Amino acid sequence: MCCRYTLTKSIKEIEKRFQAEFATEAIGWQPTFNGAPTQALPVITNTEPREIQCFHFGLVPSKSETGSPDKGISLFNARAETLLEKPTFKHLIQSQRCLILTDGYLEFQKKGKLKQPYWIKQSENGDAPLFAMAGIWDWWTGENGDGFGSFSIITITPSPEIAWVHDRMPLVLSEEQENKWLTTPVTDASLLVNAIQSHKIPLFPMAISASANDTKNNHAGILQPQPVQLSLFE
Repeated sequence: MCCRYTLTKSIKEIEKRFQAEFATEAIGWQPTFNGAPTQALPVITNTEPREIQCFHFGLVPSKSETGSPDKGISLFNARAETLLEKPTFKHLIQSQRCLILTDGYLEFQKKGKLKQPYWIKQSENGDAPLFAMAGIWDWWTGENGDGFGSFSIITITPSPEIAWVHDRMPLVLSEEQENKWLTTPVTDASLLVNAIQSHKIPLFPMAISASANDTKNNHAGILQPQPVQLSLFE
C-alpha cells in the first residue's frame, strides 16, 4: 500500500527535472510533505507529456455517478498483478498512464497500536532526488461540463531492502523508463509492467517523526530523521 508521499521541491526544480511546465491552473500548487488521498497533486499524463497537471490522488472513474474525490480513497492504489482483471483498471493501463511526481513516499510499520513512519527515497543521506511512480489516470466530467482528473499508484511486491517495512511498494520508474511508460504502445500491458518490475530501483527507508501519521501535519519538520520508537519493538 502507498497512501502517502512527498514532493518537497519547488516548481522550477520539478519542471527542470521532468522537462515539462506546470499548467496554468496548477501554478498555485505548493510543495507537500505528507501527500494523501483526495489531495490534488502533480502528474504528467501520456496525453500531455510536456505539461504538469494537478489530479486528485485516488481514482474517480469517468463513469462515477457522483464524481466525489472521497469515493476515490479506496482506489488510491492498483495492484500490478491484477490490473488486467479489474474492469476499472483494465482499459486505463492500456491507454491512460501517467507519471506521479515525487521525491519519496511514506510507509508505516505497525506493531500493536503503534505505527513507525519511514520516508522511503532514492538516497541514503538527507537528499531526496526527484523520481516518478507509475500510475493510471481518468477524467470525470459533470453534467455542467466541469471535471477533474484523478489517479492511482501502481504497486508491486517490494524490493528486499524495504520488504521488512511493508509488503507492497510503488512501481518506481527510472528516468529511462519514464518516457517508455508514457509512450509505448501496449498490446499486453502486463508485459510492460513486468519489464519494469524486473529492474527495481534501489530505495532507502529512513525513520521519521511519528507526527507523520496525521495528514494534518504537512511541513518539513515531519521528515527529519528520528530514532525508531523503542517501545515499538519491545
